[in-house]
Amino acid sequence: MENTGSGAIQGSNSPLGGNLPKGDDFFNNKRELTFGERAVGLTFNPSGDEKVNKAKKLMADALDLLKEAELEKTHNGNAMASWEASVFKTNAFNKIVDAQMALVKYITWR
Repeated sequence: MENTGSGAIQGSNSPLGGNLPKGDDFFNNKRELTFGERAVGLTFNPSGDEKVNKAKKLMADALDLLKEAELEKTHNGNAMASWEASVFKTNAFNKIVDAQMALVKYITWR
């Protein structure tokens, strides 16, 4: 496993199914990151720790579920959510990202 210095993991196994592509290939040749994957910084793992990859993928899946629910509630973004729904969505997003960061901190603490 090799770190490019940009935080991109090179040659590590990933819960995405196999190795993460090297460098920018993830963005250029494979597929676009999901909303959740972008939010948790899935490709940033300078430690190269597989547990960090797993934690980020789990939380990315939760954020993608949140986004899917938002799109259902707003008819694919064509309607506005209520004020209350927006507050709950924002709270859920913040707590998921906070949990991901706290878990990664715990995993990597030396």
